[in-house]
Amino acid sequence: MKIDIFAHILPKKYFEALRKKAKGDVDFSQLSGWVFNRALSEIDIRLRLMDRYPDVLQVLTLALPPLAGC
Repeated sequence: MKIDIFAHILPKKYFEALRKKAKGDVDFSQLSGWVFNRALSEIDIRLRLMDRYPDVLQVLTLALPPLAGC
């Protein structure tokens, strides 16, 4: 069995909250791929994907993208 302790998730609701809190000069374009990758942004899809690999466990944590200028 393997345990991935660096598995991140960036839910859309969390991402939108970050955008609202950030100052206007923060460039979110580099993060758009995360939000549109459904396994990274939707927990139910991630859990179904994890179920396909029973010998691998993931400790899901919120991704903390660097927000310079916040």
